[in-house]
Amino acid sequence: MNSILDYFCFMNLRKILPILFAIFATTTISAQSNENKFMFYMDYFYSKPISKNQEKPNYFSSYYDNNLPVINSIILKFTRNEDFTDGKLRLKIGLIHGTYAMYNMSKEYEILRSIYESNVGYKLHKNWVIEYGIMPSHIGFESAIGMESSTATRSILADNSPYYESGLRINYTSNNKKLTANLNILDGWQMMVRQHDNQRTAWGHQITYKPNRKLTLNSSSYVGPSPTNYPNTRYFHNFYAQFKKARLEMTAGLDQGMECRENTISQDAKYYIAPIVIAKYNLSQDLSITGRYEYFSDNNLVLKFIELKQVHGFSVNLDYQFDDEILMRLEARYLKHREYPSLNQNDLVNSFITGIICMKFTK
Repeated sequence: MNSILDYFCFMNLRKILPILFAIFATTTISAQSNENKFMFYMDYFYSKPISKNQEKPNYFSSYYDNNLPVINSIILKFTRNEDFTDGKLRLKIGLIHGTYAMYNMSKEYEILRSIYESNVGYKLHKNWVIEYGIMPSHIGFESAIGMESSTATRSILADNSPYYESGLRINYTSNNKKLTANLNILDGWQMMVRQHDNQRTAWGHQITYKPNRKLTLNSSSYVGPSPTNYPNTRYFHNFYAQFKKARLEMTAGLDQGMECRENTISQDAKYYIAPIVIAKYNLSQDLSITGRYEYFSDNNLVLKFIELKQVHGFSVNLDYQFDDEILMRLEARYLKHREYPSLNQNDLVNSFITGIICMKFTK
């Protein structure tokens, strides 16, 4: 018992140290420095069911509540020396509050649930940077900052893959900036502190290639302990392509997951898959419309905690950009399930309308 408590204390200290280091650094840096960057983000939403079922599916961790206005997230973030123009050391610290943090970070120790980001970066070379701490996930094209996503709400594959991760990351950027890559040595699948019964190290990669301004290709992976079926190993890959031309923006993505016994690949392997297609059209400089089709299939119940075997989803959202800092969004979403126990078997449809106001200020 003492060893577990000692380990818990050590791991918490290890995660909090970058925060303390960043706070100490801010007290020693002039507030007038151009290298200091502050960001405030908030999204406020109201969601109304239009199907018989009044509860959202339990595989959502963002924009979850119905029938009442709710703050999904408030994020405060400080960055020092983001572009390494003032030395080789970079500091990032961010705090988060709202229903997103409450649902998505419920498995973390309470002391850590308010941390959005906390890491230290060091520039080894003009092409190489090493980072350590709590960082945004290297997987996927959707983040906790909804304003940066084409769709108003997050997709099924985004809500069921990491938004954040903890560990060590080595980044590479080519001289022409077209290729970026990183290697990740992680504590696990979206966790800040390794669970005492899940101590194996996880690994992941990301390669992003932008041959021109119109096209982006990305490949990301995770290999490590399963967060839900320990001691199984999860092998996961995310691929997406983004294309932009004139007023049209297209995104196509695919998540593929496989779990099997520890340190094996073929024995009793179970799979799940989640493709997605998103199309956004800018009607004007301020107004845009976005459509999404998504599919999630997990017939083997790899993600057994949600007990979802299959779902088709459609959504359309209309966005109005008041200025660079305020965005208003309205989305209608339709989900058709198969064998989903949280819904009545005679009504496996879940649909709702969501209105969101996003605000983001930087200084």
